[in-house]
Amino acid sequence: MNQSKTLQKLVSLLGDSENDPKLQALFIELGEKFPLRRPRKGDTGYLLEKENRSYQLAMKYADAIPLLKEDKKFKEGELVFYSLQNIYYNSDYDDVVFPFNITWDLNTKKAIELLGEDYFKYDNSENVFLWRKENIIIILEFDDEDYLIEISYRLLIDYDLEILNKHGKK
Repeated sequence: MNQSKTLQKLVSLLGDSENDPKLQALFIELGEKFPLRRPRKGDTGYLLEKENRSYQLAMKYADAIPLLKEDKKFKEGELVFYSLQNIYYNSDYDDVVFPFNITWDLNTKKAIELLGEDYFKYDNSENVFLWRKENIIIILEFDDEDYLIEISYRLLIDYDLEILNKHGKK
């Protein structure tokens, strides 16, 4: 499977259970083993990292994600795929079209044209822009020369809701 398709599939599976056959099949293809380990005591999730993969996958307990807390389809202690993160620029990705048509040639102006003017930023972050697309947060980080250097996608979490409310956005 090519990189663009793999990344598109991963974003489409955000919010899916560790028990979902499609998620398991793709994760196994990416080198993960099932059953997945549980988070450390006191943690609600963890990152799945591989040396041969230039991004991280994140799992979290369903009841720790605001959008899923009340969802009865998840059992107590069930993990959910909630983030595809830390995709840093490298030449292997030159021809990759990321979910939501994101490409490495974006600068902040092009990103706003593509994703919309309804973005938000975390406090004290000049170069990190976030967009909400339904229940997914797209995070783009630019360097001081306005080159895209990092891409992440994740399910909406409590902190995002706080920032959105603070800025009068929902």
